[in-house]
Amino acid sequence: MNIRRRDILIGAGWIAAAPSIKALAVLPAGPPLWVATRGASKVYIFGFADAKDRSWLTPTLERALRESRQIWFETPHPNPAADDLPPRSKLLDMFERDDNHSLFDVLPAALSERVLTAAKKYGVARDALEHQRPWHAYSVLNQGYWSYRAKKGLGDEGESPDNVIAQMAWKSHKQVLAEFPT
Repeated sequence: MNIRRRDILIGAGWIAAAPSIKALAVLPAGPPLWVATRGASKVYIFGFADAKDRSWLTPTLERALRESRQIWFETPHPNPAADDLPPRSKLLDMFERDDNHSLFDVLPAALSERVLTAAKKYGVARDALEHQRPWHAYSVLNQGYWSYRAKKGLGDEGESPDNVIAQMAWKSHKQVLAEFPT
């Protein structure tokens, strides 16, 4: 495609999107919520991480949750009402250690420094991370983060957007699923 033709297509795209862009300017403030539709099907996509309170739980998000039949997460959120659920601290002990490699040999130096700085701030010993695979190390560090928040009175893990949404879904008897079930 030549440059002039590409510019015309880009310009046509902006002209077609102009009414949508105007509509975006009047949407209520809050975290991003995307809606994907195909025919009568509708999927809400909510991407959010940390919150100091529930101000992120806007009426728009509550409506999306009410309209949903299933709630999907990247990783599982075990229902606390389940009888066979091990304590979260035991779940972290189940991670397979990789004693042949160091996490800090795999990560770039700048990222290793960031991880160690965060670990120190959140009271996580280097040894707890050293021989974990990256995803497991993230989970260990994340547990330290939530412990730190709870000690500082900033809210515990139960107040994270994921957990709040999962609790609301279970209370409404909605199916809670995960992309990666284990």
